[in-house]
Formats: sequence, structure tokens, C-alpha cells
Amino acid sequence: MEALSYVLAANRVTGMVAMQLRARGTWGVAGDRIPDAAFLIVAEGTCWLRVAGHPPAQLVRGDLLMLPGGSPHVLTSSRGGRGQPARELLAKHPPGQDGVVDLGGSGPVVHLIQGQFTFEHDRPHPVLSLLPPLLHVPGAPASGAGELGTVVHLLTAELAEPRPGSGTVVAHLADILFVHILRAWLSTHEHSAPSWLGALRDRQVGAALARLHAHPDHPWTIESIAAEVTMSRAAFARRFTSLTGETPLAYLTRWRLNLAAQRLRDTDQPIAAVAGQVGYRSEYSFSRAFTRLHGQPPGRYRRQFRTPGEGGEATAG
Repeated sequence: MEALSYVLAANRVTGMVAMQLRARGTWGVAGDRIPDAAFLIVAEGTCWLRVAGHPPAQLVRGDLLMLPGGSPHVLTSSRGGRGQPARELLAKHPPGQDGVVDLGGSGPVVHLIQGQFTFEHDRPHPVLSLLPPLLHVPGAPASGAGELGTVVHLLTAELAEPRPGSGTVVAHLADILFVHILRAWLSTHEHSAPSWLGALRDRQVGAALARLHAHPDHPWTIESIAAEVTMSRAAFARRFTSLTGETPLAYLTRWRLNLAAQRLRDTDQPIAAVAGQVGYRSEYSFSRAFTRLHGQPPGRYRRQFRTPGEGGEATAG
């Protein structure tokens, strides 16, 4: 696996379709802020989107939007239309047997698919935190849009004609949608600010990131990482820091401790074992480093993710 796959695996993103909306004529819906990321697919028709800090945007069939911060937004039939809170609309127009909220009216049909991406982590997601507040992938062909268009087509088709197992298919397609949105954005945007996400495009630094993510328990030094990608120590350190905004060892430390946090949440492995899996030979040094990043010792961090009565190793800390 390359670096992005490891980060997504350690910071699991789950996609879900929250609502389908069908409307005609004059209509408007205002969506509240959500904790994670929202997405919107225009399956049919046209509409207008308003998000604070951005000019109104007209959306057409095939357009896809992601709001990485879950920003509140308004969708309307006209540029200056008013939006009714989504909760009120749902109370007046509950979903039909096909799962679609139909607002009625007359005229051309607009069909929207709204959903969200949630993630299992106590800190800002390392991918979502690097994306702009509004990410628009037009329906027109563009670099990477073909594969994304295929995923969107499969998702809309499955929602239009549910069959046995459709719930599972829709859930997996929503998960895949997140990766393809990232691919489309990476392939069509320059990344002026340093970040590991933009660094994935550099052949040698991207290869180094993949090795660090694949083998966090290895006793890495700057020299050994540089040797893996056939660069000198000084040249590698300069390029890595320039592209990611962190030194190689600072990046490695943060990755190790985020990976450790995931294993503390998801497994019952002893803390000493987790420490060893992410490159720490001493449980004490691991605990100190973990506390500096996550604000609490490993044992306490693990306990806050356990429900009453759930099993788990009880190492103090």
C-alpha cells in the first residue's frame, strides 16, 4: 500500500447516504453544520448552492460537492431563493417507500443525493484537515473524473432500483466515493501549502512516506529513509520538509502515535505490545510521547473509548 491507503486505514472513513431529495418548481433547503464531512450529488436537474464565504454556485446534473468541514449550506431552485431548515422539511415531507423526500411542486425535476463521511478519531482527520472548505468536482469530463463518474453512476443506479443487498452495496460505494473525490482533487489542483497530501505526488518523497507508513516499527533514521529512495541525507531532509512542512522524524513520530491511538481504540493488545508495533522499545518513552500528542496517557485514552462492560486490557496509565 502507498501512504494515502495507510492513512485512510488508520483513520477510517465511513460514507453513508443521509437523504435523497426530489423537488420541482420553487424550493429551498438549509442544511445544518455536521461534525464531519458532507457530500452532495446532483443526480438530475439543476440547483443553486450557497455556502458562507463563497459566491453562489449553480450546480448541474453530474456535479459532485464535498464540504470537508461539514459547513452549513443552502440549496435552492434559484440564485436568491430561501432555504427551509432540513428538519422542518423532513417533518412535513417524510421519505417515501423509495427513501426519497419528495417536496412536490410542478416543473422540471431536481434529484439530489446528500450524504456524509464520518471518521473514527478523536482529532481532526489528517486528510479532511488539508482540503478546502468547499470542493467542487464538475460533471464535465476532467482528469480523474471518469472513474469518479462511474462510482457516482453505480451509486445512483443502486439507489434508484434497490435489490437484495443494496444497503451493503450503497455503503461500500459511499466509502469508495471518498477516495475518488480525493484522487480527482489531487490530480487537478496545485498544492502550494506544504502537506503530506501534496507530497504524495513527488516520486521519491511519496515512496519514503509509503515506507514509513508500512513499517512504523523499523528503527528509522534520516539516513536510512534517504537511502531507501536513493537520495543523500541532506537533499532528502530538505525536500521532505519543504513538501510536508515537517522534518522526516517529526512526521514519523506523529504517524506512529496516531497509529498507536487507532490500535488502542480497536484492540485489546497490551500497551507495551502497541508501543513495540509502532517503534518504541520502552513503554515509558512511548507513554510520554503519546501523552504529549494526545493530551493523556495511553491507558486513559483507551478507557475513554470503551463502553461500560466492554472487555479490555487494564494497564494503568
